[in-house]
Parts: sequence; C-alpha cells; structure tokens
Amino acid sequence: VAFACLDPDKFLAKVGLIHRDISPGNVLIEEESGFVKLGDFGVASATGGEADEPGGGFVGKIPYVAPEVLRGARADVTSDVYSLGLVAYELMTGFNPNRALAPSSHPMAQLSYVLLALDRPLLPPNQVIEGTNEELGRIVLRMLENDPARRYRSDDELLGALRVCLYARGIGPTTDGFRDYLHLQ
Repeated sequence: VAFACLDPDKFLAKVGLIHRDISPGNVLIEEESGFVKLGDFGVASATGGEADEPGGGFVGKIPYVAPEVLRGARADVTSDVYSLGLVAYELMTGFNPNRALAPSSHPMAQLSYVLLALDRPLLPPNQVIEGTNEELGRIVLRMLENDPARRYRSDDELLGALRVCLYARGIGPTTDGFRDYLHLQ
C-alpha cells in the first residue's frame, strides 16, 4: 500500500537506478504526511551497467533478494519489484515467507532456506490475515512471481495497478490519502 505514493516521475527506473537492497529498513514513511521514501542507495547500480558483482555474486539482504538474482542473474527493475513485493507481503501479513523462523547468521544457511522456500506455494495475504484486501493481495502476489517475466515489467505498470486498487477503496494516490489510510489501520 505504501508504495502507491512513491512519486512516479522520480521512481528508480525513471532515473536509471536499480536499488538492489529494498527491505523494510530502507523504506521510510513520514508518519504525519504519509510520504514514502526509499533510503540507503549504497549498493544501487545504474540500469544497463556491468554485472552486479565480480564472480556472479549479489548484494542485498538475502530474504529480500529476487530468486533469479540469487541464482546469478543480473538485478533489474523486476528484481526490485520482487523485493518491494516481499516488503508489501510482510506489511500485510506480518511475516516474510523467505525468512526462516529460526534465523541463521550464516549466509549459506539463509540462502538455502530462501531457495527451498521458493518452491512452496505462497498463500494470498487475505488467507493469512482475514480482512486483507484481496485485490492488493493479487498485486503483491504478481510482484512475487518466481519468473521475472510474470511480474510487473515496469514501475508504471505496478503503480497503475496500485492506483486502481486504491481508487476502488476510495483512497486517492496522494500523500494525504495515504496518511488517512494509515490512521484508519
């Protein structure tokens, strides 16, 4: 929900950046206005740049990295969409399906857990938390498709779907509307 208020003219792909580390700690919400900002661009890369890391590695927090990036593909807009989808799923349900209940500090254990979790079906948020908006859940599940070709292909496409969902609930795409929505919860 929070992501509908990101300014579409300043969204990452429009300025030629792939964030590569979208996670809850990097999403900042101004409580009074509801304005959403994405922080920590320490590992961001230019779109069309060189490979993410020498030797095929990746950057970011393992439970939020897109499956194809974990498997060695280059991060792109759809991998940021996936990470954003995990943050949204976590906001809606209270848990990240790619995070082990008993976390390990060892990166290989974390990676193994995430790769195994990808084969499990993901419950729609409204089946996890009663009363969760079904349409928003469908949007988030599309963001979390394992196949990047089945995700939203651009930020414009994602923002359009979010706007339609919010309009249907009577919430406009303004920071005032989002602030009001936050105070309803």
